Amino acid sequence: MLAPASITVENVSRCFGETLAIDRVSFEVKVGGCCALIGPSGCGKTTLLRMIGGLDAPDSGSITRCDGESAFVFQEPRLLPWLTLLDNVALPLRLRGMTRAESRERAAEAISLVKLSDAHARTPAQLSGGMRMRASLARALIAKPKVLLLDEPMSGLDDVTRHELDEELRELWERERFTVILVTHSVAEAAYLAEEIIVLTPRPARIVARVATPSGERDASSWTSPQLNTSVRIASEAMLRAITQDTRKMLRT
Repeated sequence: MLAPASITVENVSRCFGETLAIDRVSFEVKVGGCCALIGPSGCGKTTLLRMIGGLDAPDSGSITRCDGESAFVFQEPRLLPWLTLLDNVALPLRLRGMTRAESRERAAEAISLVKLSDAHARTPAQLSGGMRMRASLARALIAKPKVLLLDEPMSGLDDVTRHELDEELRELWERERFTVILVTHSVAEAAYLAEEIIVLTPRPARIVARVATPSGERDASSWTSPQLNTSVRIASEAMLRAITQDTRKMLRT
């Protein structure tokens, strides 16, 4: 029996003026699954993620979410500089009318999930880049969403911090099993975090390949495992073929 779908994208297209950005894209992500979208810059990955999250709408096709509330984590943490870490994380619940005491209690729980319990009283200026991204993730998790949408959240971090946060995010997903869709430019990151990599062509975005990654838990040694590297190679080659074909097409016109 197939696992039920949390998100179904069916024949979705999106235009901006006369420019076709997304062209008849279809895929499913099962409940509790993790999928990564990769492709060249400007191919439409973020546009597709915004439509999945309800921040934009397709011109044709349909997107169905069957697994409750979703939360975004963007490239920039977008923390309010005058609030402490605790109050930044609590803010979504305060805006919904929850009391300060209760929202702070929930915020402390979310902060514990991302391993920042010793930084409650710090302001964003007192946090490192990796800590600010952890804070952004905690703020997304505070409402206990069923779906987490990640738009290149690690892109501004150094490699060491990025690997560390990827490992913590994978561990968190394995434990909590919310549904995740990740947009990233890093094929290795996609292979480490996701169960499936969806490779998109240059604009307009079409699916050129779907690459499964090794099943099972990950740890620091997984980055160099032959199985993971095979998924990275297949996805990278698929994206390179798509870019090369697009370049040849442009040269012929």
